Formats: sequence, C-alpha cells, structure tokens
Amino acid sequence: MMQFRLAPEAKLAYLRAACEAMRAGQPVPEDAARYIAPAFESYLLGECRDLTTALGLRPRQGGRYETPAQIVRRRERDALILHVAGRAPDRDKARACERLIVGNAVINDPEIATAVEKLRAEFAGELPRSARQYRRILDGEAVHRRR
Repeated sequence: MMQFRLAPEAKLAYLRAACEAMRAGQPVPEDAARYIAPAFESYLLGECRDLTTALGLRPRQGGRYETPAQIVRRRERDALILHVAGRAPDRDKARACERLIVGNAVINDPEIATAVEKLRAEFAGELPRSARQYRRILDGEAVHRRR
C-alpha cells in the first residue's frame, strides 16, 4: 500500500486538502484522492479494521503519541533545536541548548534569541529538560526519527 511509504507530513497534507475541499463542496484534489481512496476501499472490504490503519496513520505498538501530527510537530521542534545548536558558540552543543533554551542564559545572537523564543512559545511543555535529551536530538536518536 502506498500510504505507508509517504512521510507523515504528506499524509496530513493530503487529508487536510481533502477535508478543505469537501467542506467547501469541491472535488477532492486528485493526489489526495489517490492516497485516500485505496485506504477507504481496504477498510470497506474489511481488509483493514479501521481507517487510521488503512491510511497508515496508526502509531507503532508502544508509540501511543507517535501520530503523524505529533511526529510533524516534534520535527519542527527539533529543527529549531538544531538551529540553536548550530549557532551556539560552545563546543558542547547539547549543554549549550540546555543552557540557552531551558536555563536563563543571556542570548546575544538575535537568530538564537528568535529561535529560543519560538521554542518556548510553541513547545513549552514539550521541551527537553536535560543536556542528555538535547544530545539525543542532536545525534538524530529521537524516537520519531525511527519511523
């Protein structure tokens, strides 16, 4: 099934496009229809128990919070963290992230300041709290990247 090979961002984009079109009483865009129709057929034929599985949206076993929307959100967060780390002058980038994002370090670089403000505003409850957690993100070991 094609659904499982698509990136979570693509799956969500197709579903949003279809939803917007249906809400407006318009035809579903062709690429979105090509993603959704086989999943619906699979569900209607009883090949898949539910639509989330048929659409390739069900999180892996044990990955309760790994929905496509959460994966996209974490990727956005991690991209900002990588940006902060890339601009930080420190050798230990993970400790620098911890100090700049979680701590009360003085931030002189306006690009870092903007990224840190965005992280704090948009991802306040989802920010790593320790250098070890930042190191995992910087090393590409975040759980959502395993998918």
